Amino acid sequence: HERLVGSEMCIRDSLEAMLKTFGYSDFTNEEFLAIPDDEINQKVSTFTKFDSWQAMIDKAAELYSLEKMGFKP
Repeated sequence: HERLVGSEMCIRDSLEAMLKTFGYSDFTNEEFLAIPDDEINQKVSTFTKFDSWQAMIDKAAELYSLEKMGFKP
């Protein structure tokens, strides 16, 4: 069991809420990874401000990295 703190808990909770909105809340990791790219990209562009799953992941990684370096995004 890993210990999550602050922003990591927020990210996990936000991701879980988003997957529930997308209808993927009961998926295993393997089932989630098997979703076709065009399907997940369509849901991302419909329910978020991002055009694709990759664009959303890239922005999340950028913000997470800045926070870990002590910058407030």
